[in-house]
Amino acid sequence: MIATMILLGLSYWQYSKIAPKDAAIALIESRMTLPPTAFPARPEALADWHYRVVSAEGRYIPQYARHIYRAGPSGRPGYHLLVPFARLSAPAIWVDLGWFDRTLKPKFETPALPLDITPMIGQIQPRQRNAKLVTPPAPDIAQNIFYRIQPDVLGQGTDLEALTGIYLISPIAMLKGLEVVPPPVKLEHNHRSYAIQWLAMAVGLVVITIAFLRKR
Repeated sequence: MIATMILLGLSYWQYSKIAPKDAAIALIESRMTLPPTAFPARPEALADWHYRVVSAEGRYIPQYARHIYRAGPSGRPGYHLLVPFARLSAPAIWVDLGWFDRTLKPKFETPALPLDITPMIGQIQPRQRNAKLVTPPAPDIAQNIFYRIQPDVLGQGTDLEALTGIYLISPIAMLKGLEVVPPPVKLEHNHRSYAIQWLAMAVGLVVITIAFLRKR
């Protein structure tokens, strides 16, 4: 009986997560379909801009280019290239310009980006969280190797004023050797299937118990 109650409780716990998760996914999908919007200089709530496509004007700062280690297409080892975009009279934003193969790392230490004022467009992503119970290795700043897209960490050792809770993903590959990075947005969940699995286990346990008692 206790085991059955535990299984039913786990099933309900997963079931209770379905509606909030569905609502969160619907919100993300609606934001992703909005037309590009000018990004304010100092938005009051960064979370309200997550997953939206925005535009801004400013200049790239290639000397602060950062390499974030991440497997790419077909599992090949490589790096994401992130460069701060200094906006006019506003904090800079880190921009993910794409992924490149590890053999091209020297080429992108100081990428050949335009230095003049230029328009920029991209989709806002929240700062990457560390996986639960997993702490990423400390960045090797001397070798320019990082392991999470976390603007507050990327900006260490610089005098750069940048937004720390978000970064942008560029929709185009601006430089030869870069591959466009699809937004890391998860638009599905497993709570419904987990709820059914726990419920099925509870029902199965009840059936087995009844069958056992009848044989006695």
